[in-house]
Amino acid sequence: MSFIFRHQVQPWHPSSTMCHEAALAVERVNPSKFWDYSLVLFANQTRFYDSSTATETRLDMYKRLAKLAEEVGLKSEDVLKYLNFEPIAVGSADGHNVGNAVHFPHDSGADGRSRTT
Repeated sequence: MSFIFRHQVQPWHPSSTMCHEAALAVERVNPSKFWDYSLVLFANQTRFYDSSTATETRLDMYKRLAKLAEEVGLKSEDVLKYLNFEPIAVGSADGHNVGNAVHFPHDSGADGRSRTT
């Protein structure tokens, strides 16, 4: 018997994507901390409900989610390496939709570059 866990992002909850990204970032930093972080995130879920995050920026929410990783022994700045991205000016034609490093293949570092090269 095997157990397969699949993330189920709930796109109708704006903060859901960011919570899942934070869990994946924790897994990138230290795979053995994923489930511990998931428990901490679940215990703090009300802090990330839509009504609790309605006036918060995406980057500010990433900071709070990364701070929770400290409760499982990780450095928040290590987790933020996978979550942060450089904001650009509204209307700029540069750098749109680049996403964060969580979305790069698993063998990529926080900068999106392959660790094997």
